[in-house]
Amino acid sequence: MKRYIALIIALMLILSSCGKGTEESTTAVTTEPITETDGVTTVTEEVIVPPSAAPIIELVTVKESIGSASSSTKTFIYPKVTIADNNDLTVMINREIESACANLFKRSVPGAASMVSGGSEIFYKTTECNYVLHNDKWLSVEFYVAIDIFGGVVDEMPDKAYSAITIDLESGSVMYAEKFIKDLDKLKKALLDGEFTLMNSVTLTASDLEAALVQYRADYGIYPSVYFGEESVTVCVELAKLQGGYALYSISADKATDYFTDFIG
Repeated sequence: MKRYIALIIALMLILSSCGKGTEESTTAVTTEPITETDGVTTVTEEVIVPPSAAPIIELVTVKESIGSASSSTKTFIYPKVTIADNNDLTVMINREIESACANLFKRSVPGAASMVSGGSEIFYKTTECNYVLHNDKWLSVEFYVAIDIFGGVVDEMPDKAYSAITIDLESGSVMYAEKFIKDLDKLKKALLDGEFTLMNSVTLTASDLEAALVQYRADYGIYPSVYFGEESVTVCVELAKLQGGYALYSISADKATDYFTDFIG
């Protein structure tokens, strides 16, 4: 009898020691960092991620013929962007900028190819292109254009044009005006009330400005061009063609936050 009792006790001790071994091995498997194990200290090296390189920007000039006549030309000046180690993003950004130039040409001189075919000569040229890079992330660009047309319906065409575009360099997409104009009606009222400085010399009455502002409607998604400079914001109001093309208004930095979101930072 004593032998049976001794055997049972021995079996219980064996089972108890096996249970402890299983518990210890389970405890050792953990997702928490272990700083010390059996007296050996494990040091985890901090991985330092270098900041992304700033985009490389250079102004380029592209001159093309209009239609089949080499005497009629369009000349674009615009920033070319290079994002290090990301060719796809680079291509996307530059495609958006080039598209903005092409769209401005089409809006400024509609039917240019047919006009040239009819004997007109057209000289379309970007005379000035300015850009500001904000926080290595947002690129704001403005274009000034001179237009000369000979032998066509010149009196119905503008002699100049202006446009602005803002690009998100992280996504390669255009930042449309509805993303940064807080309240379009409030902005229009401030323009009518004369709160901002008129930058370009254009003959403009209050009724001219009021008539021009009617075209901008949030429900239709139509907004004025906006350029974010280093110390001010420029708003372009397109006017009737015979009134000189456009009126540019400068909004100082201290007032700009009342009308625009601070996404530029």
